[in-house]
Order: sequence, then structure tokens, then C-alpha cells
Amino acid sequence: MNGVSRTDFFSTGEVTSGPSSVCFIMKTTDDMGMRGEFLILPFFPESLSDTKAVNWDSMELPGGSHPLYQFVSGGERTFSFVAKLLRETKPISGYNSDDGPIDRRSPFNIDINKAVRFLRSCMYPRYDYQKSTVKSAPICKIKIGGTNFDKKSNGLINCFMTQCDVEVTKWWDDAKTTPRVAEVSLAFTEIINVFNSVEYTSSDNVTKG
Repeated sequence: MNGVSRTDFFSTGEVTSGPSSVCFIMKTTDDMGMRGEFLILPFFPESLSDTKAVNWDSMELPGGSHPLYQFVSGGERTFSFVAKLLRETKPISGYNSDDGPIDRRSPFNIDINKAVRFLRSCMYPRYDYQKSTVKSAPICKIKIGGTNFDKKSNGLINCFMTQCDVEVTKWWDDAKTTPRVAEVSLAFTEIINVFNSVEYTSSDNVTKG
């Protein structure tokens, strides 16, 4: 969280380098990926799945001991993890509503409703009704703990969100009040044709990262 505002773990502005946060998720709001809204989750996920596929075509030859293979392309790279959200203190009426002032008594006191709305917003398209245009769902930049299995020195990965499943396990008092504990299953797919450019990754790039 170095140098990043922790105001309810939400902020806006320009990101010039990857923050050293436990889990950083940014929803870009411009066409260059330099500005956006971001959420910092205060807990390390218990596990992280980082999966990379590769596509080869096989050609069977009569009498051959093995098929022959031809490289076609790199396959998808996907990420998935479960984020745990906690609200340590009970909201105070008139002070801590979803859209009201922020409770600053604890740096780990997340407004779960607001956090889930932010995450879910990464999956919806954007509409400009005046121009009658539709834009894709926002591109995200993520950094999970100290992991950096890619060539990028700051560890930020351009991706789009493919899953945001929410399970609330506790409420304050009863289910009519704000959630107290929730687990959010998140999944992302890396994207390289973004921000008006295409940036391929080579084998040498990864080993030198």
C-alpha cells in the first residue's frame, strides 16, 4: 500500500508504477490505461491460480512412432483467487451509509457493498447514450502480492475480469443489515491487444523480467 490512499481502499488518479500492495485491482477509465479507479484488498488471498496454455497442432504420419507437432500460438493466461472482505465495525446510522462519509477507525474496515459494486462494475459494458455507442467492459490492471511471473518490472498485468462470484457468510445482527464477512471469487484473463497497441511476450522477455 506504499504511497496509495487508503480512504476506504478506493481512489482515483494516475498510476505510473506498480504499488507494493497485497492485492491491487485498477479499473481503467481512459484509452491509454494511465488513469482509473482502484481497490486495494487488505488480505493476501490464501492461494492464487496463474495458468498459461499453449496451442500446438499435431500431424499423424502413417508408421510414425510419434505425431509431428507444429507451434500455432500461445494460449490464454488466466488468474483466479478468492478475496476475503471484512467489516470489523458495525456501521453507525447517519454516518456510515454506503454513499455517506467513510469510517476511518480501522484500515481494514471495508464497505463490502461498495467493494463488490466496484468489482462487479469491471464486468459491465459502458454506454454513451448521446452518441449511441457501446464500449467494452473496462480493462483492468492487477497485481497480486509480490508475484511477478511476467516480463513487466512493476508486476501490473493488463486483463479483463471473467468472474465475480460473491458469498456473504456473516451480517451485522441479521441479513437485513450490511454484510460483515464476504468471500469474492475473482477470475481474470490477460490481454495484450489493448491501449491502441499489441505487445507480444517472447520466451526471452519472460526470463529477463
